[in-house]
Amino acid sequence: MKISLLPNGMWEGLQDQLRSHLSIDERCGVYPYQSHYQGLSEVSLSIAQVMSHKRNLGFVSGSSPLLPPILSHFSKDSYGIQSSAWSELNTEEKMKTWVEALPKDTAMVFLAEDHPITGEIYPWQALDKTLNEKKIFSVRLSHSLWCRSQPELGPFSVCICDVQSDFSLALTGSRVRVSGLMAPHQDWQKKEYLKIFTDRQKQFQEKKDLVLQAEKNLIKEFKPFLQTSDRIYDRALFYSEKIHGQYFAELLKSELNLSDSNIGTTNLCAWGGVNVYEKWWNPCPNSEILRGLVYVDVETLSRPEYEKSFLKVADQCLKSFRQN
Repeated sequence: MKISLLPNGMWEGLQDQLRSHLSIDERCGVYPYQSHYQGLSEVSLSIAQVMSHKRNLGFVSGSSPLLPPILSHFSKDSYGIQSSAWSELNTEEKMKTWVEALPKDTAMVFLAEDHPITGEIYPWQALDKTLNEKKIFSVRLSHSLWCRSQPELGPFSVCICDVQSDFSLALTGSRVRVSGLMAPHQDWQKKEYLKIFTDRQKQFQEKKDLVLQAEKNLIKEFKPFLQTSDRIYDRALFYSEKIHGQYFAELLKSELNLSDSNIGTTNLCAWGGVNVYEKWWNPCPNSEILRGLVYVDVETLSRPEYEKSFLKVADQCLKSFRQN
């Protein structure tokens, strides 16, 4: 027998639990959702409803695959979209110039705080501040940076915290009004969402010295990927143009008896398709780098057998390369 009835107030009850855990100001909003896309959709649609007289949006592109689908929805609804990339907004002066040039009826600007794969951190604070000064809603997507410290919220700020693929949390400033569309009517009993959130916070760890040491001690066939210090130090990234990234990652996972969450690669064979990155990653690394790029988390780097296992697997891959 199936009873299609859910208790009232589950969504609101979870909001209260999360607000208490985070000690969020009562003037700000705390809204859980069952995916990042749902969080982005419901928050942006709520803002669009309130600001229905404003028919333009801003978009800082090239930093997340989760934002373009939202912009596609608004584009189909005849919104104008003004786009720029972080590479073009690398100083406060350039950010202010871009914001000043936005149409006067711009409702909100979408941006990512950090890169979902590399952990590179973008200079979002200055842009968020400028948008708040102009009373333009700043809709920020935070893949991992929210774990480092509690997100800063201006009155017109939104931070969508990417907790896991089926759970996101929107934190909103005092001037943001969010109306529940689907979320209040969903089943929030299936999982212990507060525990999932706190576990993600506890599991997050950065070890800058360990990451830099791992990237420094690479054999000559490998190179460190990131050149910036503005990054999240919970992962090391390196690549080889001679070695197939998925082959290397699978061998290393097997050698260390680890899961996909500890070691991964941008090699297209691991993601089942072509043009996986070109549509959203700007500037996108060339195909040879993407083919060989591997990322390893700090938990794995901390294991005493990691360096020995890395050398063993690298040697095995290079022998296979020479034979072919």
